[in-house]
Amino acid sequence: MPLFSMAADTQGRRHMTRLRKRMTDDMAVRGLAEHAVRSYLCSVSGLAHHYNRSPEEISAQEVQDCLLHLHEERGLSWKSCNCARHGIRFLCRITLGRPDPHFYVPGARTPSALPEILSHDELVRLFTVTRNVKRLAVLMTACPAGLRASEVCRLHVTDIDSRRMCLRVDQGKGSKDRYVPLSQRLRPGHARPPHRRS
Repeated sequence: MPLFSMAADTQGRRHMTRLRKRMTDDMAVRGLAEHAVRSYLCSVSGLAHHYNRSPEEISAQEVQDCLLHLHEERGLSWKSCNCARHGIRFLCRITLGRPDPHFYVPGARTPSALPEILSHDELVRLFTVTRNVKRLAVLMTACPAGLRASEVCRLHVTDIDSRRMCLRVDQGKGSKDRYVPLSQRLRPGHARPPHRRS
């Protein structure tokens, strides 16, 4: 019985189940980011396989029991359980048109730790040991601007505004565009690592 994932027809061709197609269309209309679409579909597919039934036939209490199972028996983190909750809630509220469900996610959310900031000397060492010019340019762009790895991978030369010394970041976190300042060391002809402090 097709649950929520890809099903095969009599010729062995794989196709999307009706409910999965509806949910995918609902997310596309609302402009959800690609990673959110994948996460939501994975969460609902996991729910369907947990009960071996279509998500349409699963009650709110069963959803709650599944979230508890993910946390207590499978050992998933609060963040993973919360991602699953968002995906299942989207299915129930938007695709199935049910009243807004309020699922409880087990486990208290741990305070988010601030990222470790490299000192001036640590940055100098990092830049100094990098001999490849391209990699050095990437590091000297990403570190001062505070770019994520995924944002660096999507950069193009046309994103650089050398006159205003800023960088356009397309579709960063939350699928939002933003501008970040460029280091003065990246001015044409000045791209070199900083010197160690005496």
